[in-house]
Amino acid sequence: MHQPQTHRVPIGTLQPLCAAGAPYSSLLAHLQAVLDYVERMIRRSVDPTLDEPLRALRQQIDERVAATLATEVPVPLATLTARLELSPIERDLVALLVGLELSSSIARIFRYAWDGSSAPVTVGRVAHVVGTDDLQRLELVEACAAEGRLRRHHLIVVAPLGDDVTATTENRAIAINRRVASFVRGQLAPAEELIDCAEWRAAADPDDLDDCDPETRSGFLRAFERAATRRKHLNLWGPDGAGRRELVATAIDRGQGLLAVDLRGRLESLSTLGKTLDAARLEATLTNAMIYLDLSALETWDELPEVSAALLRHFLARCDDAPLVVASRFPLRLNDALISCHVPTPGREIRERLWNRALADECALRTADVDPARLATQFPLGAAQIEAAVQLASDRAAVQGRRPVDQHDLSRAAREQLDSPLDKLAQRIPHHVGWEDVVLSDELSESLAELRTNARHLAHLNTNWGFAKKSPSARGLSVLLAGPPGTGKTLVASVLAAELGLELFKVDLSQAVSKWVGETEKNLGKIFDAAETSPAVLLFDEADALFAKRTEVKSSNDRYANLEVGYLLQRMESFGGISILTTNLTSSIDDAFKRRIHFRLTFPFPDEGARARLWRTLMPAEAPLAPNIDYERLGQMFELSGGHIRLAIRRAAAQAREHGAPISFRELARAGVKECQEIGKLVRADREIEAGARRW
Repeated sequence: MHQPQTHRVPIGTLQPLCAAGAPYSSLLAHLQAVLDYVERMIRRSVDPTLDEPLRALRQQIDERVAATLATEVPVPLATLTARLELSPIERDLVALLVGLELSSSIARIFRYAWDGSSAPVTVGRVAHVVGTDDLQRLELVEACAAEGRLRRHHLIVVAPLGDDVTATTENRAIAINRRVASFVRGQLAPAEELIDCAEWRAAADPDDLDDCDPETRSGFLRAFERAATRRKHLNLWGPDGAGRRELVATAIDRGQGLLAVDLRGRLESLSTLGKTLDAARLEATLTNAMIYLDLSALETWDELPEVSAALLRHFLARCDDAPLVVASRFPLRLNDALISCHVPTPGREIRERLWNRALADECALRTADVDPARLATQFPLGAAQIEAAVQLASDRAAVQGRRPVDQHDLSRAAREQLDSPLDKLAQRIPHHVGWEDVVLSDELSESLAELRTNARHLAHLNTNWGFAKKSPSARGLSVLLAGPPGTGKTLVASVLAAELGLELFKVDLSQAVSKWVGETEKNLGKIFDAAETSPAVLLFDEADALFAKRTEVKSSNDRYANLEVGYLLQRMESFGGISILTTNLTSSIDDAFKRRIHFRLTFPFPDEGARARLWRTLMPAEAPLAPNIDYERLGQMFELSGGHIRLAIRRAAAQAREHGAPISFRELARAGVKECQEIGKLVRADREIEAGARRW
């Protein structure tokens, strides 16, 4: 989404409420009047005859505040009083504590009023100074209690009771929160707990959200209104870069702000988390902001410690007076006070518009082969991530002394913007070869050409031509590659993913399959969920171990095994990407899977001609070769698949290097014999091969 640059303000660099000049002078004059009032309050507590002058001074201050507010100059203490609806005596208590914090002379007067230079400031003593009768003093003591308004909003700090069971609230030491004191002075420097994790943002114009899917925005607005009406909180969940924060900034009221707090690194320490949450609530109160708690660092619910989850539940329950937003990658299960709303990554058309906009700003760095439509299809990025990818590609090109950037530069930079959770669940297979390195029969090449065409246009057919709406449960593309080991199934999957600009992730079935009921579905569910938010192709190698035929139910084991297959059928169909299954035993695959698989390609064992091409193709161009290597002869002599031919070539290369000579036909033939013997292949003419090798 488009982010208005004028609205983002790092919280550590906020300026005073009033600039230098008349407004700031007015603020200082008001603060001085408050301090004079506080001093007279303390004197009045020991000399009741000063009560009438004190009331007169209070009236003068109120009149000055009203006149100042009429000129739209902010008066922090008055603003705080209005926002929290403080009673007059609660306001005076805050003013007294601010005076004790800001003025050493007022602190001395307070101590002298209690006949001791070291007299502590306690709840009972400040209540005696502010209150004019026992009823008011009791009200102030209750306001300083744990559930009192001043404590709930963290305006004041009250010392713990300690081990003294006879201690009362009145005997406990009290002080103003230092952040409140700085706010009353007109400063917006945040509490230390928020400096490195929070960002304040003003309300944004809804017209700035031209890069948001209309359906996503309307759904968000409905959820936002429902949360506000029911006095609940909103859980916005979805992938990083989806623009959740920008959505909220356009929904809050004018004059209100958004206080975004990233809880990354704070969830492990209960003390740190508690202090951060308390500081955020106070900061939101002082700056008239909605709290936005960012839990996007969590990839799964299991990563959230239970004690931290309990503290978050408690915090949400206490913030019942003002709705807040909790952002996450997945729906949260904190409590019933959360209304869930999904915010997906912007659609392909919007992403293409974002790429065009970002590239337009860097038009001098763009080559003719850059295809924004392809980038939008391959990478589910938001506006900020797209801008970061373009900037990263530009910086790299500048450092390397080459311009402009090309499609490869942008694809690499875009891929790095995605923190794929699949890296923890599957093995990333690197891309090192292309179609020119793949040896295939003519029939298989034709089938692969059709598969490649379907894969290239999958997103366009779903989004632009409406196939996803017509068949929402069958949005993806499933492929079954069957054939003997070493015939190139995994290689083809890797090259296909590389052509599409996607990452290939191989699922480790030994970690996915579990003997415990429900665990296999849970593990595979995590993999499919992660793949939905990543530009990736899923590869299930030796899938017959997982997608086996369902059997007649004769025991509970059969029942649960069939449930696993049924669950996988459903997830394979609903997965919106490309999933590839490889198997050596086609007959073992469940028939229901076969019906739902879009492409079924059979990799035959290579014939003599194919084997000769494999010997030639798999030989690295950099490897030193002896002259007159007869690849056709090697193809005739050894009935090996491509995988075993690759091993034989590496075996021969090691021997050649050991002897300080180039790779010869003799070494290749001997390596072929060894490879056949190790895999149990009959070598019908070992002696003939050895004799031929010597001749070569």
